[in-house]
This record gives sequence, structure tokens and C-alpha cells, in this order.
Amino acid sequence: MTIKARGRYGLTLLCAMATWACSDLIGDTTDRNALEFRAASCGATFDGPELKSHLTEADLDYFARLDALDTDSLPESYDLSDVFELDVSLIGYMLDQTKVETLVKDELLVLGKMGRAVLLALGDSSAPQEVDFRELRRGLYHFYYCYRGLPANLDGFKSIFGDYADWPSFTLEESFPKIYPRRIRQNIELGIYVAETMREGAVYETEIILEGYREDGMLEFLSYMPNGNISSRGEFRAGADFTVGTSPYTCMSCHYNPANATYDIVYPQMTRN
Repeated sequence: MTIKARGRYGLTLLCAMATWACSDLIGDTTDRNALEFRAASCGATFDGPELKSHLTEADLDYFARLDALDTDSLPESYDLSDVFELDVSLIGYMLDQTKVETLVKDELLVLGKMGRAVLLALGDSSAPQEVDFRELRRGLYHFYYCYRGLPANLDGFKSIFGDYADWPSFTLEESFPKIYPRRIRQNIELGIYVAETMREGAVYETEIILEGYREDGMLEFLSYMPNGNISSRGEFRAGADFTVGTSPYTCMSCHYNPANATYDIVYPQMTRN
């Protein structure tokens, strides 16, 4: 079951990222029907709370800079051996690659908008001492969901992995990052963890972690609004109240393993202190 489900999802990503037609690649009719879902579009999602204008990802001029990038003037390759570890780990996450100490321009361009976003942050030095971390965050914000071919809504997610309503669950009466109670549903065999934030007895937000679905071994993060649509923004604790943060970057910050510069901690230890 695990191999079949993860195999389906891996094929889905391959088709979405390469814009291939999947009908000839999937075996029987049942498997083909199971993959009939709409993948998320590129750009900030329509659903979700509004970002404050001063936040990094809210930059309205980002796409103008990205479109104006003259890739012909950029180095043919980049040596990132002197770049800060956190920056390198974010680039690796964006590309789903474990080896990013050396990057080749043409290989990044083949990856489409995500590869172009990385080039924008790298700049014009073949051996940069630093990269533009804010531009990396903006690229992640706008292109992560579409680059990964993630389902645009919960119905699409369930068409791949099944309905999680009957999975084993437990409730955190006061979830630190969300303040309100969270119902955690998990399927260890599939490596899927669903966190439903509950407000006034209803599901206010659904956040999902996928473990074991990426080439780099990192966690995959998805967030859905009450209407079931995917969202690149959500509310997170800021003292006794909320602030709007972005997905997956805010999620990655919570699930970050500083010892290894990886994003692979399913249940981080978070307290008031």
C-alpha cells in the first residue's frame, strides 16, 4: 500500500513538473482515475489571510525583477561552497536536491520558474559569498506548490491518498503555533500527518505533512483553507495573538533541524519558553 501510494504521488509530481500527459504512463484504469486532480497554480494563492505589506513575500515588484532577469549575462555555473549553510539548505529544499554546492545555470533554467527564482537570488558572481535570502523566500512562496505539483484542493489530495477521516487521531487542546486546539490524524504507513485547527467546533485550517515523498528526504508541507483550497498563507502565533505567515516557509522554520540543516522533524518541541 505504501509503495503504491507513494509511487502514484511520485508519478504525479513527474507529470506536473515536466508538463507531460500521464495517461500512457499509468497502468490500469483505477490508478489513472485516482490521479485525476487539479494541481496548484503558480503565484500566491487566492485563498488565505492577507499578508501585511512590509513582509518579505508581499513584495509587489518581485515578478518584474524575475521577468527582467538577463540569464545570458549570468555565470554558467555557481560554486556555493562559501555560502551560509541556511541559504544552501533553502536552495536545496526549493529544488528538491541534496547536492547543491555546485549549480549549473542551464540545468536551473530547465526547471522553469523555480530554477529562474534561484538564479535571481544567486546573482552574477560565480562564487558568491552570500545569496539574496529574501528573494529565495519569495521564489519559494510563489512557486513551491506548482513546482511540486501539489493538489490544489483537499478533494484532490484525498483522490491520491484516500480520506483521512478514519485515520488514528489525537487532539492537542492548546497547540502552541495555532493557539486553538488541533486534531492530529496520522497514517504512519503512508507517512502522512494531518493537523486540523479547530475553532468553535469547526475545521478552520488543515495542514498536512508528507514524509518520504521527496528525493532530498525533507518533509513536504501543504496548507488548506476551510473551503478546501490550498493556501500559501496562514495564521501563526505571535505572542497571545496571531500574525500571518507564509507556507511552506513558516512551516519549515518550525520543523527545521539545526543540527543537520534539514527540514525533517515531524513533531517539533514547541513551548511558551
